[in-house]
Amino acid sequence: MKKDFFKVILVALGVMLFNQAQATVLSYNISMDNGFEVYLSTDNSTAGTLIGSGNWWPTSYNGSSLALTPGQTYYLHVYGYDQGGMAGFLGQFTLSGTDHAFANGANNLLTNTSDWQASSTGWNTYSTPTSWGTNGVMPWGLLNDIDGTATWIWSGDTNAIDNAYFTTTIQAVPEPSSTMLMGLGGLGIMAMTYANRRKADSAA
Repeated sequence: MKKDFFKVILVALGVMLFNQAQATVLSYNISMDNGFEVYLSTDNSTAGTLIGSGNWWPTSYNGSSLALTPGQTYYLHVYGYDQGGMAGFLGQFTLSGTDHAFANGANNLLTNTSDWQASSTGWNTYSTPTSWGTNGVMPWGLLNDIDGTATWIWSGDTNAIDNAYFTTTIQAVPEPSSTMLMGLGGLGIMAMTYANRRKADSAA
């Protein structure tokens, strides 16, 4: 019985430490008419570190970032360029861990006009992007690798503006270190209490 009890404690500690150690990674699926570059930045006025690119709008490109630093706020930057005709940006994004969250407070984000800002001049003077319909709208049609409720967006007129700069925030979520320490303390108290009771029972 004693061994089983301490096994339970060790498993619980292992689970807590494992969850604490999981680093958050950003993954994406993007379609851009015509091409894009996606960056992670710690400054909303600079592009940041390039993590992917693509230049063929009939398909969606997927990729991921390196692990995000706990406690660090990031800006997800997507630069789009048009090579003629209509322009648009469609995408879905996922955070694998719990130490960061998107602007919507969740670990999943789609392109929309609520959680994104856009500019046609650079990483500055952002405003609400223009919506051109959800995934499936013509002339682009349905891209199966991207959620059907994602919205095609652009900075202003999709026919007149050839460059667009998109930004959204990836907020750092406070690490649950205090919770983990409290849990460790509670498990330690339980173990000590159990051991003391065993000694008292043996002495009796």
